[in-house]
Amino acid sequence: MKNFFAKEKGGRVIYKEKRRIEETRNTRRIKETRRRDIKSFRPMQVIMLRRRRLIATCFAMLICIFIFLHFVFFTPVKNSKTFQEVKQWKSQLDFSLPPLRATKHVRQIICDRSHSNFDLCSINGHTLLDPRTTTLYALDPTNSNPPITLLKIRPYPRKADKRAMSSVKELNITSIPPKISCGVTHHSPALAFSAGGYTGNFFCDFSDGFAPFFITINSLFSNRDVVLVISDIRGRWAQKYAELQSRISKHPIIDLNKENVVHCFPSAIVEFKI
Repeated sequence: MKNFFAKEKGGRVIYKEKRRIEETRNTRRIKETRRRDIKSFRPMQVIMLRRRRLIATCFAMLICIFIFLHFVFFTPVKNSKTFQEVKQWKSQLDFSLPPLRATKHVRQIICDRSHSNFDLCSINGHTLLDPRTTTLYALDPTNSNPPITLLKIRPYPRKADKRAMSSVKELNITSIPPKISCGVTHHSPALAFSAGGYTGNFFCDFSDGFAPFFITINSLFSNRDVVLVISDIRGRWAQKYAELQSRISKHPIIDLNKENVVHCFPSAIVEFKI
């Protein structure tokens, strides 16, 4: 009897061991099958993801093109509210007067901070730009002791958006006489703005940049004789839109991130309307 029970017990142990080995093999087979399925499915998943991204990009481009065409062709710019505001603001600057006469009647530094999306400042007279300190100096040769004015502006049209404005460098506008002299003298006014914020996104490049840029250029500088002063240029933004910039202005842009030479202008505007 003892031998019988011993044999039966040994048989059970062997059976359990065989069963464990079979379960292990089955588990391995299932895992290998899943791996093969995942490998065969992954290319399709990548293709579908790429298709979705392509569709989203095309959709965003169509929206941007529609907005741009709306501004250029479908909206009567001269009758638009923005154009009338810019025209009214331009009359305050009185660009038609020579700088020496204008300083007698018009404030040299004018800033409009009444809008919720942007601030708009101008220097109505000789302007010196120091790119090392990102400062615009209002020069008044008729007054040796001008009233001291010091303003700071972030030239990007989303001033209520803290996330966007965190990457926009401040520009200083002051009437303090500079201790430096001009390195390059321009005969065209300057238009300073920032390529920071959400710039780099194709949609925002047009909605925050070129659309209001187009309105400002065509309302204040009808002959497009203006020098673009751009700060916070990142990556290949300048090369990407080089052809478009060349059609907007005939002068080469001034990149404040790379420029070290002092520039002088007959007048300057900081920021544009949106």
